[in-house]
Amino acid sequence: MKKEIFYDCINLILSFLLCRWLFMTFLFYQFTTIFMTVDFWSALAAILLMTGVCFTLFRLVYKPRISRLTLCFFYTCYGLLLVYLLFFKSMGVRGVNWDLLSTFSQDLFLNPAILVFNLLLFLPLGLLFSFSWKKLSLFVGAILLVEACQFFFSLGFFDLGDILLNTSGFALGNFLGQSAIANSFKNRIQKK
Repeated sequence: MKKEIFYDCINLILSFLLCRWLFMTFLFYQFTTIFMTVDFWSALAAILLMTGVCFTLFRLVYKPRISRLTLCFFYTCYGLLLVYLLFFKSMGVRGVNWDLLSTFSQDLFLNPAILVFNLLLFLPLGLLFSFSWKKLSLFVGAILLVEACQFFFSLGFFDLGDILLNTSGFALGNFLGQSAIANSFKNRIQKK
């Protein structure tokens, strides 16, 4: 037991240092662009959330099980982040972008991280479901509804590029959720 506590302490310190370095080196600029703030507390919250995910993944090396409560915590944080990004990040902004190619050509050269972020935004949600055309069409309908709400309630842009990228991320999550690595991870989740 003491050995596991020692490993947890070392893991926590190394996870925090790694995530802080990754955030400050690669993600800080994109974070401030997406959230439109350079607030200390929001950056710290992002680093701590990344640390929690990293800690949990590294812990699987010396402790073969992960609790459902941990997964529920991370998915709750993810859900709250998703609601914030979809409905509260761009309040007061309204517009439409019908040109699918302009989204990719502009963002690819100006800020490619936005393209990657929009692709990865719905990947964790896609991991929860196995792929079927019915589920994919329900997701497309839901994302169309979200984009319409963003436009009609001045919460952001109705953007065809976002719809395509979000749907691609969801489908990618569906396929990754069926992979051998994902099945190995699912077997490590405690049944209680």
